[in-house]
Amino acid sequence: TIFSPLPGSVISGAQGGINGYVMDITGIQPGDSLFIIDSAPGSTFNDPYQVTETFNAGAYPNGPHTLSVRSTNNLGTVNTRSVAVTFSH
Repeated sequence: TIFSPLPGSVISGAQGGINGYVMDITGIQPGDSLFIIDSAPGSTFNDPYQVTETFNAGAYPNGPHTLSVRSTNNLGTVNTRSVAVTFSH
């Protein structure tokens, strides 16, 4: 689940962030959740359940972008949640 930013949000300025929570009954290990901007993989999360990441929105062009979190559970099942936002800097 991605708590913020909300779908359709405008991220102004160079600094952006994403916050959310990942849960699976079979468990998720540290490093098994990945932050993605558009289709470019970013950093992995050390906390397997709390998703918090800041990023340099100024490194991307103005306009629509997709922020995603992809997680793999202990059984190898992959799940992705995404939110569409707009960068304006």
